This record gives sequence, C-alpha cells and structure tokens, in this order.
Amino acid sequence: EPGLRVVLHLDLRKLRFDIRAGVRNQAITWIAAVFDENGDFVVGRETELAFRLKEATFQRLADGFVGGLTLPARPGHYRLRAVVQDGFESKITASSQPVEIH
Repeated sequence: EPGLRVVLHLDLRKLRFDIRAGVRNQAITWIAAVFDENGDFVVGRETELAFRLKEATFQRLADGFVGGLTLPARPGHYRLRAVVQDGFESKITASSQPVEIH
C-alpha cells in the first residue's frame, strides 16, 4: 500500500531533561498529519516517546535520535504537517511541507 514515511531527528542536547537518580527523563509527543490539496485531513498519527536515559546512553544518543512512522495514503499531492512537543517544558516545534506520493 502506498504511503508516506516520516522521519524524526531529535538533537537530544537541545532538550531539557528531568534528572532523577542519575537518569535523564523526558517525554516527547510527535504528531504527523497529511492534508489533501483542499486542506482536508487525510491521515495522521500521534506517537509518544519516553526517554529514561542513563548518562552513558544519553551521551551515545546526544548527537541525534532518529525515529520514523509510515502514514498510508493514496498517490497524490499533499501537505505534511509535523508537530513535536517536549514533556518537560512543553515547548513546541512544527514543520509543514508539500509532498507527493507516487
């Protein structure tokens, strides 16, 4: 089935973590949605990422954590909207771009 593969790259060094007993805690909410040429919602998905990282693991992942998801959609022209919110400070970042599925 055709679809759109969406990849998230997080620079963990730019996030604040709640540090307890030497473990870095953070929860990220990631929403990816596809809209048609008229701006109507086609498909979307919300994903939550829970980080519980010891210092050695954080150092290994600090340059970048990569995650992905696939949104099923028929061939056509769309707009992809992605929103990421951190669970510690509730900061939000968003991106929107045109996409074409063949």
